[in-house]
Amino acid sequence: GTINLTIDADDVIEDAAGNDVSNLSGFVIDDGQLPVFLSAIQFDTNGDGNIDEIVIEMSEDFDNASLDENDFGLSAGTISSVSDDGAGTDNTTDGTSDEFFTLEVAVTGTAPVTVDYTSDGMSVALEDLNGNAAADNAAIVSDDQALPVITTV
Repeated sequence: GTINLTIDADDVIEDAAGNDVSNLSGFVIDDGQLPVFLSAIQFDTNGDGNIDEIVIEMSEDFDNASLDENDFGLSAGTISSVSDDGAGTDNTTDGTSDEFFTLEVAVTGTAPVTVDYTSDGMSVALEDLNGNAAADNAAIVSDDQALPVITTV
């Protein structure tokens, strides 16, 4: 992204040694922060008592082209697809990148499951917009946000 920086004429930017910056044009801010998995929220979108979506929140925007459903696993159930297009229940997006994506899943019941991430080596790892890859072997315990339903009377 672009950062606009305005400095008043009487202000000075200095390094740790006290040297003034003489030219502010053409500098680049390097983002070396790895994207981190913040949360996994599970939903029962059709009210049948089973989890069918897990929305993952990252610490920063990521490159949607780096999403690969084969990089994710569940402690219970299966993953059928991953979407980044806002199709999920609470997935917000600007169309090209954001910090949310949705795993379309089949999980019996609504007990919290763990989402595992390990890049499969067959595709690009999940990366932020600066090419920093998420750490492998991440495990995220999901938060159950599915509404209760009566399944047997």
